[in-house]
Amino acid sequence: MVTLRRRLIYTPPCYTGENENSGNGSHSQSGEIMTRLQTLIAWSAVSTALLTSANAQTVDDIINKYTDAIGGKAVLAGIQSVQIEGTANAMGNDFPLRVIIVDGKAFKSEVDLNGSAVVRCVTDTGGWSLNPMIGESSPKVLSADQAKATRSSLYIAGPLVDYKSKGFSAELLGRVDDNGVSAYRIRLFDNAASDVTYDLDPNTYLILKATAKAKVNGVDVTSTSTFSNYKKTPIGYTMAYTIALTDLGYDIVLTYSKVEFNQDIDPQTFAAPQ
Repeated sequence: MVTLRRRLIYTPPCYTGENENSGNGSHSQSGEIMTRLQTLIAWSAVSTALLTSANAQTVDDIINKYTDAIGGKAVLAGIQSVQIEGTANAMGNDFPLRVIIVDGKAFKSEVDLNGSAVVRCVTDTGGWSLNPMIGESSPKVLSADQAKATRSSLYIAGPLVDYKSKGFSAELLGRVDDNGVSAYRIRLFDNAASDVTYDLDPNTYLILKATAKAKVNGVDVTSTSTFSNYKKTPIGYTMAYTIALTDLGYDIVLTYSKVEFNQDIDPQTFAAPQ
C-alpha cells in the first residue's frame, strides 16, 4: 500500500503531539518515523481523490466538476467503506500497510513494523493511537486538536464533495505555478483545525499537491502531499495509488496495491484494545 522513503513518516499531514525525544538511538528514530507515518496516512487517504475542471470559474464550479471526475455523485453515494493494502517505504525499509475507512464514521491505519503494530484510529467521536516503537504499551487517546486536524480522513472521496454539509468553507485562490503547471488552487478550511490548499492540474483535472496547515497543541505545522499514478477502480471511483508525503523534515511515499470497496467491516475494528 505504501512506499516510504528517506525522511520518514506520519499519517494525514498533521502533528501528532507525541514526544519526539522518546527513546534513543535507531529504535527511537524508527518509532518517531512510524508515528508520523500514521498521521500522514490518514490525511492522505482524504486528499487522494481531488480532481477538478480547467474551465471552472468559481470554486463551486470546480468542485462540482471534481466530483464528476472522480466518479460522480451516484458512484460516490454507493461507496460505504474501503480497505486498502500496500507497503510503506521509509529510509529504505518497506513496511506492510493497511487502511480501513467507513465513510464519514471511522478511519484506521496499521503498519507492521517488524512484528509490532503501529496503529492510528480516528472516528467521528474521537480517536486513539498505539506506537510500541516509542515505548507505548497501551492505546493513547488523541487530543482534541489531533482528532480535529485529522477528521477529513473520515471521508473516502475527500472533504471537497458536499463540503458545506461537512462543515467546511472553500475559496478559489486563483492559479499558481506547480512545477511548471499553471494549477488551480483551492483552499478548504473549517473553524476547528483544518486548513488545506489543493493544487489541481488544469489539463488532467487531477490533484497535483495538497498542503495542510494546522495548529496542534499550540504549534503551527505544515505538511505536503504530492499525488500520482491515478487509476479508475472497478467501482468507478478514481484515486491516486502513489502519494509522496513530506512533514517536519520527513519523507514518505505511499504505494497502494490492493483496494476493496463495500466489504463487511466489524465496528470493533475501530475499538481501542483493552
